[in-house]
Amino acid sequence: MFLVCYAFAPMVLKRLVSSEHIYEAAISYLNWRVFGFFFSFTGVMFRAFFLGTTQTKTLTLNSVVMVLSNIVFNYILIFGKFGVPALGIAGAAISSSLAELVSLVFFILYTRSHIDIRKYGLDKIPGIRRSILNEC
Repeated sequence: MFLVCYAFAPMVLKRLVSSEHIYEAAISYLNWRVFGFFFSFTGVMFRAFFLGTTQTKTLTLNSVVMVLSNIVFNYILIFGKFGVPALGIAGAAISSSLAELVSLVFFILYTRSHIDIRKYGLDKIPGIRRSILNEC
């Protein structure tokens, strides 16, 4: 998805957006936002785990952490606070990607400290079992 978005989004946007200023702003945003894919896709696995194990309070807590970190990063990067240059719309994209990274780090740390990883088999990397695949 990262490569597809990074490679083809400019071509698609060029056809969809008539204003050159809006096109430039969208590209400025997307050039940074696509890096969030790496954190987002990994975070989806954690969300599925906590949803499947009915630990939805963890998802709520993670959402709060993610939103608060996004607000802080937006303030710093969009407006250029604490010695960081003002990045405008690119700063918003970087902030969103960083917030997804914070979310992923939260999931990893929370899982390591609050979840019995042996109980759920999270202490092993499963191999491919051809016998199960052949049954389908």
